[in-house]
Amino acid sequence: MFRSTLRHPKLGVRWSIPDEFKPTDPTLTIVNLAGKEAITTIRLAKEANQLELPLPAAPLEVTLKSGPWSLREKVDLSDGADRSVQLEMRPIHVTGRVYYGDDPVKATITFKTDADWKESLKVRTDANGKYDALFAKPHAYTATVDLEGRAAPYPVVGFDVQCDTTKDIHVPANAYHFRITRKDDGRPIEGARIVIQNRENTEDALSVVLPLVTDKEGRATSQPLRPGTVAFDIYADGFVHLKRTEEQVVQTGERNIDLALEPVGATDTLTLLFPDGQPASGANVMVHSDREDRIDTADGGGRVEIPRADAGGLVLVRAPGAALTARQWRGDDQTWNLDAAGGPLVIHAVRADGSDARAAAGVLWLDGVRLSDAPLAWLTSTPGGADSAGYWVLRNLPARPLQVLMWHYTASNAQLVPQQRFDAMRTTINPPWPTTMDIKVLE
Repeated sequence: MFRSTLRHPKLGVRWSIPDEFKPTDPTLTIVNLAGKEAITTIRLAKEANQLELPLPAAPLEVTLKSGPWSLREKVDLSDGADRSVQLEMRPIHVTGRVYYGDDPVKATITFKTDADWKESLKVRTDANGKYDALFAKPHAYTATVDLEGRAAPYPVVGFDVQCDTTKDIHVPANAYHFRITRKDDGRPIEGARIVIQNRENTEDALSVVLPLVTDKEGRATSQPLRPGTVAFDIYADGFVHLKRTEEQVVQTGERNIDLALEPVGATDTLTLLFPDGQPASGANVMVHSDREDRIDTADGGGRVEIPRADAGGLVLVRAPGAALTARQWRGDDQTWNLDAAGGPLVIHAVRADGSDARAAAGVLWLDGVRLSDAPLAWLTSTPGGADSAGYWVLRNLPARPLQVLMWHYTASNAQLVPQQRFDAMRTTINPPWPTTMDIKVLE
């Protein structure tokens, strides 16, 4: 459904900042989600608690901030109707201790909210692991716990804060130590990227992703892992991607993992040119094939080396000022002229009853190339679908027709959508893009 664009609808904003939040210089920021640019930032007078503003007919994001605390709400003015939002900071005190196994431990805790992880509150424990946190709203937060000497944070999902309370955080007493070397001569690989997928033994099989980077000795140490299973992906420039299948997480103690990567071998050259014909220096490139997901950066001449073994896979390109590109890689040396980027497209995922389809997954077709999951998320720099409010903002698209399918994971479609059984239900969208487009999700 296309929405008409009307000018200057009014947005009324009311707010409340209790004294616990020390409102010295509170601000109100309004962002246009269609263009992702800030419309205005207003310093709020202490005695004020409301205002009304004429704003563009577009989806907006309103943020109230005071010190490290912030509240954020989305409101859609695309239909030109006047609307209002209320932002009320509510002081909630939570205290507790952080334990490593059975022992209190010094740590830094970061609390984040929502799928986009924009809002955060950071607190530090004392030497005995005790923390005291002040929250601005009730929410099921994600807490990440940083222990000294570890390369990635330990996540605590569903840290539910509704009222003043005491919550201890228990971190498993395990450690995973990695050493990454070359398969041909045994030398360590510095800067290798290790992606850990830690899946819990729970009914919803919660999966947490932890990134690590090796030091000059090829070593990296993860934070403790949650009870369940763990799998590893290892990436390094000039080497073949290595994937280790799932294994059971050790409950206590240490696990030493030594892995050797194989050099890429023979390559072909892809040369990328900006719309003005200049080399696309610094363009980001992903090679997606059955063998690997390989990420590289174009050199000063816009050149990237593509392994010949990846012929038949996809090559995805992101470059500033150019349209997103996705093509099948046929092999041999090639030159691609990148298109100019079109305007942003805002997709509003809706359910059959018209409500927001929060966190709906997306499938996108660019020039006939079907994209989903990790390649889609990488190319679009998004979660690969709608956010926690049901919106999916796509930028730098080529100004050509594209297709979109939005869906929610259910027992009946969990396998059928990846198997492309519902692709015929996709929606075609033609440029110029509407301000916002509603797309019903497949459920």
